[in-house]
Amino acid sequence: MSARVRMLAAALAILVGAVGWYLWRARGADDPNAALSLFGNVDVHQVELAFRVTGRIADMKVQEGDRVKAGDTLAQLDRVPFATDVAAAQADVEQARAQLAAAREQLNLELHGSRIEDIAAQQAALASAEARLAKVQTALSDPTLLAPSGGIISVRAREPGAIVQAGQTVYTLTLNDPVWIRAYVPQPRLGRIKPGMGVGVSIDSMPGKRYEATVGFISPDAEFTPKTVQTDQVRDDLVYRIRVIATDPDNVFRQGMPVTVLVPAARSEALARDH
Repeated sequence: MSARVRMLAAALAILVGAVGWYLWRARGADDPNAALSLFGNVDVHQVELAFRVTGRIADMKVQEGDRVKAGDTLAQLDRVPFATDVAAAQADVEQARAQLAAAREQLNLELHGSRIEDIAAQQAALASAEARLAKVQTALSDPTLLAPSGGIISVRAREPGAIVQAGQTVYTLTLNDPVWIRAYVPQPRLGRIKPGMGVGVSIDSMPGKRYEATVGFISPDAEFTPKTVQTDQVRDDLVYRIRVIATDPDNVFRQGMPVTVLVPAARSEALARDH
């Protein structure tokens, strides 16, 4: 066989293979029960953490990248001004109690013309002082910044010694457990997706790795495929947004990262239910 014939035979084999692959892919695309690959992005939620009161930072206990649990102490303001307020409020309460007791004693002894109105005024003063004491005692916990939930510290915005205003960001907490993924389903395949169904998730940086996930939400509204979604489908097709909730044991998911959501074939799902 001449070299030219061998080249023609090889080219023909490649052509036949390409045509076969195309036909196989086309049949898969038309099969409503075939496995689906949906495209989307990691949608990590973040929380800006701040003190409820103004003060000077005495201690910053965690660094960027640290994992924290709900209730962990993250930072502490100088507590001296707050303790001083509590002491002053306690003194006001004691003074009001003493004045009320004196007014009652004078009324009982009918001295100096004490009246019921005087007693009422002293009772009101005591109630006001006790209310202020309760307020400053509650505020005594405000100089401590606690983690509202588990996650990873992604930004440490301040350092010890800094004066911060109430509500000014001190840390940014990334909520990574679970990870939310925003993906999109073509309208013809929407019937395949059910809330609570199990799916897989893959990312380019971890080839061959499949992460377990669950469909959590299906949008009732159609939209055009967002331009940020990396997909080989026509981008102006109508799609429905879904939320996929995934586990991240390797801590590899990052905000905006492109992902592929793997929906198993319908026949496989039915077989799994039968067993």
